[in-house]
Amino acid sequence: MNRERILHKNQIDVVVCQIGFNVIFGIDERMGAIQEDLRSRYPFSSISVEGEPLPSPGISPINNYCFESDDRRWKVNITRGFLSISTCAYQNWDDFKDRLHDVMDIVCKHLKLDSTTRIGLRYINTIRRSRLATYPSDLPEWSDLIDVHTLGLMGVHANSTNTYSSRIEYEYKESKCCTTSGQIRFNDDGEVGFLIDNDVFTDKGENVDDVFNILDKFNNICYELFESMITDKLMEMMR
Repeated sequence: MNRERILHKNQIDVVVCQIGFNVIFGIDERMGAIQEDLRSRYPFSSISVEGEPLPSPGISPINNYCFESDDRRWKVNITRGFLSISTCAYQNWDDFKDRLHDVMDIVCKHLKLDSTTRIGLRYINTIRRSRLATYPSDLPEWSDLIDVHTLGLMGVHANSTNTYSSRIEYEYKESKCCTTSGQIRFNDDGEVGFLIDNDVFTDKGENVDDVFNILDKFNNICYELFESMITDKLMEMMR
């Protein structure tokens, strides 16, 4: 692991990885065995139905199987078309990748996955100035934390901005990216924060054996995108 990339005071809210695959119609019959193998790490389970129930005879609804850790901070979702892992307790990339590896090994043990239809990695950062300030009355200006291009007109009207958001889809280093940024308000105390949400993905068919090499690349891209959207001062404050 690159020690320079460990941010001890990171502003990450949620990290999500989703891997899509060709629809497996017999997956429901195998979920009991998958659940047993996941149980030691993800003991809580539930099922939800995606979308509206289909009225056509012979077509079953899409079940979304959810498995959660003891502290409910890690979640695995599996449907007949994708698997995902997400956490609100991200520590570092190696830890996240190891957990995904375990889930992939279990799923591939019970399901034949040869190729993917989509691979995506998403980092949702919610920057809260009160967690960065030494004293509550000493909040840094947004222009000290967020790059001027990312901040946009909010940098000019920071004290009177009621709402600001930006969303862009683009390609970077032969990968597809979707970046959403802007002002947010935290539900617990109403503090105004800033969102930086980077989703890096490919919707090309890929060999399952190549998934983790691709995700390593996506992780580097997510870091580079985030670093380019903030100031050196904020980067130092998070180290």
